[in-house]
Order: sequence, then C-alpha cells, then structure tokens
Amino acid sequence: MSDTHEGYYGSRAVPIWQMDGRYEQAVTERLSDRFGEVESDSLAGVLMETARNAVEDNLQDYTAQLKEDEMRANLPTVDEQIEMMVEAEDMRNESAGKSSASPSLGGGYSQEDIDSILIKGSGFQDSKYRIYRQFQKQEDSKSNIDFLKREYGTGSGNYHFSDGRSGHFEFSGKGFAIDRETVLTWSKAEKRLRELIKNNRYFSPKEKDRYADYLEGISAPQYEIDSQRKAARQRFIDAHRDLPPADKRDTLSLRLSDFIRDLDGYEKNLLENVGRTDFGDMITEQMEQALSDPATVQQLIDFLALVQRKTSSVYSRSNAWRFTQELTELYPLCYLYHEGDVVYIGADKYEISDLGEDAVSLRNPEFPLFGTEMSRAEFEEKLRENPMNDHLKTVITEKQETRSPAEGKDRPYFIFAVPLSQLFIHAGNILPAGGFEPDCLSPA
Repeated sequence: MSDTHEGYYGSRAVPIWQMDGRYEQAVTERLSDRFGEVESDSLAGVLMETARNAVEDNLQDYTAQLKEDEMRANLPTVDEQIEMMVEAEDMRNESAGKSSASPSLGGGYSQEDIDSILIKGSGFQDSKYRIYRQFQKQEDSKSNIDFLKREYGTGSGNYHFSDGRSGHFEFSGKGFAIDRETVLTWSKAEKRLRELIKNNRYFSPKEKDRYADYLEGISAPQYEIDSQRKAARQRFIDAHRDLPPADKRDTLSLRLSDFIRDLDGYEKNLLENVGRTDFGDMITEQMEQALSDPATVQQLIDFLALVQRKTSSVYSRSNAWRFTQELTELYPLCYLYHEGDVVYIGADKYEISDLGEDAVSLRNPEFPLFGTEMSRAEFEEKLRENPMNDHLKTVITEKQETRSPAEGKDRPYFIFAVPLSQLFIHAGNILPAGGFEPDCLSPA
C-alpha cells in the first residue's frame, strides 16, 4: 500500500512507511471508499482491515480464474487424447479378460520381449545414454514422453526374442508396434523405462562404465562427470569387497590408489597430517611398492582414519572404512619385541632380560637388582593395557617374509598379533602377512 501524492518522489508512489503523517486521514478515506468501511483508528489497523475486505470481495473471482487457467494449461493435446483413449481401451480389455498371453501388453508378447526392445534404445548412436540422462533429470512423465517421441522419431528394426522368435518392430507417434500390432503406447514405454532404469536393468556393465566418457564427450557439467566416475569406482570397489583375502590383495593397490587420487581437494589435504602428500598422486605400481613397507601401511591406515572422521562425503567415509578393514585384514598389526627392548608394565619401566617359551623375565633399568618374571600370556595382556608400549607395534607386510626385523642382531624375538587373544610367535623370519591365517602361527 502506498499513497500517490506528488512531491519528493515526483509522480511515483511513496512507500507507506515514508508517507507524510498529514496525508494519513486522506489515505484512510480513500481505502474505505475503495474496499469498504473500516473501524480501526490507526493506519496499521486500517491496512489490515482493507486487505481482509479486498480478499473477501475478490476471492470468488480469483478462484474461478485460477481454475480456468489450470484447465487451459492441463488440457491434453489431440495426440495425448488419442493416447489416453488407447490406454483406456487396453484397460477395458484387460478387465474383460480379452487379451491373450500377456494382458497388459497385448499380442501374446511377454514383458521380457518388450524389455528386450526397450533396452536397445532408438537405434541412433548414443541413444541409450541420451535416454538415460533424460530420466536422470527427474522430470514429469509428459516431458519424458515428448523426449522419447523426438528421440525415436519414426523407424523400425528387427527383434530376436530369447525363445527363438524373430520379426519386425516399428515405432511412431503412437508407440511401439511388433509385427504391425500396437503393443506399447509411449506412456507405457515411459513408465517401463523408468522402472528398468530405477532397477538398474537398462545398462549393461560395459555401458555403465562408458557413461562418464559419453558425458565428457558432450561437455556435460563437471559435477555430472565426476558423479559417474565415482559411481564406476564404487562398483569396482563393491565387486571386490567380499572376495577372499588373496583375491582382494591382487587389486588392492589399483583400487586404493584410484580412491585416494580422486578424493576432493580438502580430503587430500589430510595427507599432510601423516606427512605423505605423495599418496595423492600415486599410480598402481607405486602403491604396490608402498604396501610392502610396514611404516607406509600404517600411514595409510592413519590417513584413512582421518578421512572417516573429518570428511562430509558418505562415499569417502564409507570407502575409507572399507579400505581400513582390508588393510588390517591383509596386514595385521602386531607387537614385536626382543631381549633388551623397553616395555611398560603398569606405571613401571622395564627391559626384557630373557625370553623363554613359557615365561618372560624383566629387569628395572633404574634398579638392576630388582626384576620380575611372568608368564607370556600375562606379559602380552599387560603390553596391550598400556599405550606406552605402542612403539612395539608393527604392521606385518610381505616384504618381511624374507627379512627379519632383527637383521644384524643375534638375539631372539617374538611376535603376536593384536587384538586377538592367541599368541603368534615365529623365530627367525617373520611369516608373510598377505592373507595368512593367524591359526597357523605357533610357539617357536
């Protein structure tokens, strides 16, 4: 609401909150004349009553106009009316039981037969990708049907069904016809295509993997391309998730290097926290070599833990967790200790003075005459209780299969995995970690 007097604003309307107070009575009278008498004495009250009167006076006319506009906007075209009549006839035949082998499709054609034609696309190059992309836009059925009519146009092709039948199909403005019999209207084709795409039955595996390349070739928005690339990587990761350890190990370096290399920028920045920014650009061969080093494996595990805690991406968090599980399965974390190593039992510092098959002897370096002896089982339990003993933890990798961590030291050492309760000991060379079963380790 505003008053329209001449003045500072010229001939333009003056905002009501900037109106000169001396015009308030004139505005109130003008509003009352136009929209009916009001009872309020304040300008704010007058405005509210005026607005209410305006709505009550015009609501019926507005509603009628809206209904008329809606009917005009939603009135189907001639083609759409014909299609609706065909569908109504199909439904009538279905309810009367007049159709043959497949009532909803007509002509004795099964849903499998129809699907085999739909998943061919229109026959033009990259038509399946265009159709798939249209349905990813989540537009209404009418928009999809209009697109399908343009994409298919008028054409024909040959079919070969799984039961050995073959013949000729055509598509036109009315829909699909097999052997000159209309079997599928465009509205039904749109509905079925939507179902096939939703149920992941439209693309073959190879077509899925090529979709990102198609998007790149048509200069689609980068977010679309990136989304499909991530989807392809996710399929590859999922395909290897439940394989036996030895089989997963064969592709781990490829999957892990791809995953890290394609993380978002802020996620890659977390590599600085573990001092290994080079992980971000590693190719498969480099990652394979890196996985042979225990310290590097531990850095990868630490980095993946950061991704799980600090990223907002469900894709990144879930896969970081899965790769962590794989790494700890293939490269178990173990305590490795020798004679002379420093350990912490409770609040006291000790050195290992002697290792036997059944017992461990410890001495206090500050008071050499005082020491203690305990069973290995008790010793291992106490190692796990105190984080001060984490310096004894190591990741067992295949590189250690032929190299003892005690190279150059002619002294016995023991290894046991955590958090398993069993004791894993091996004298001489450390056993390989790639897929080994802990049960195979026994006292030396």
